[in-house]
Amino acid sequence: MMQNESLVGFTEAQASPLPAGEQNQVRQQLDAILSAARRRWPDYLNVSSEVMLPWVDAFDRYWDRKRIQGMLRNSDPKDFSNDYVVTVCEFGSVLGHVMRGLQPRLVWYLERPSCRDF
Repeated sequence: MMQNESLVGFTEAQASPLPAGEQNQVRQQLDAILSAARRRWPDYLNVSSEVMLPWVDAFDRYWDRKRIQGMLRNSDPKDFSNDYVVTVCEFGSVLGHVMRGLQPRLVWYLERPSCRDF
């Protein structure tokens, strides 16, 4: 999460450094990841209905050290579709969705990571 006073009052589109077409691609990716969490999480977490704060709580209770270590052991770091990356992305999308529900003034800062970020 980032707070930037110079962006207060900006819309998601105005805050993003990306051109409109790329913003749409990132937004679609975020929406697809959230949809995946909506489908997958009820299979292993005690969650239902709309994505809300209890989803974050259920995720936090489920993913203890032992489960996280197992997931890391079974996730190939060269495969960006491994369970670890997928789960982290789903959690980020759920957390962002919940935070925006609690604080409607929050907006996604639509950006793509660059290779220098890794």
